[in-house]
Amino acid sequence: MKILSKQLPSINCGFPSPAEDFTELRISLDENLIKDREATFFVRANGHSMEQDGISDGDLLIVDRSIEPFNGCVAVCYVDNEFTVKRVVKKGDRVQLVGSRTIEVNEGSELFVWGVVTYAVKRIS
Repeated sequence: MKILSKQLPSINCGFPSPAEDFTELRISLDENLIKDREATFFVRANGHSMEQDGISDGDLLIVDRSIEPFNGCVAVCYVDNEFTVKRVVKKGDRVQLVGSRTIEVNEGSELFVWGVVTYAVKRIS
């Protein structure tokens, strides 16, 4: 019997894992979920007023301040000295912040759209 002097490849002796087929696949959440790193921040949703838009209590929201607010976007808004997450709806000269409770932005109200919500990350269990 002749013994080879070259290095032989290693071979697993146990049952092969089905996960080994996917070991090369890696997903970077930063690359896939964040467009502008410098302008992006995270907030935790608190409350149930945005559940009709798929945002639940405790969700992690990804907010991009570089996106220009647009009609129908979900955004972090600062209105009358309070932060809230709502859908921004513009109807003519009127602006509404829509959730389970709609906030009418009046002429005397102070409204600043802090950033547009791009993703809601949910905890499953």
